[in-house]
Amino acid sequence: MREIHNNPHAVIKTPVFLDATCSGIQHVAALMKDLELGTNTNLIAQTEDDLPEDIYMYLLKQINEVINKYGENHIEYKLLSFVKLERKQIKAPIMTKVYNVTKYGISKQLQSMFKGEEKEIFRAYEVTTNEIYQDLEEKIKNNK
Repeated sequence: MREIHNNPHAVIKTPVFLDATCSGIQHVAALMKDLELGTNTNLIAQTEDDLPEDIYMYLLKQINEVINKYGENHIEYKLLSFVKLERKQIKAPIMTKVYNVTKYGISKQLQSMFKGEEKEIFRAYEVTTNEIYQDLEEKIKNNK
């Protein structure tokens, strides 16, 4: 590492232990040689004009759509048709899925973010948990 201070073009052979872009999902993408998942987690080279990908935002849109549709199709949970989860609310459940978090674990992560006793909110935990779990399971199964 000292050499980089003297020579900015030096090749450094120090392993990188951490990265900041969904590392668990990146490892799955690399092991499966999944180009789409690799692109969504910034493993695939991009041009200077491309913005970094964000798998959490990509999945967030789908998760919100499923929750909203559930609320539209089940009148007793109509408030779910107005739910708009944010990235910070789904990041931990998505990130920990590749480390074998269970549906129960995802549900607990969501419950810790939302403080409510209403029936609709608890149904939202279940619907959101199932959607996050299924999205990632399908992504992994489709690319084996």
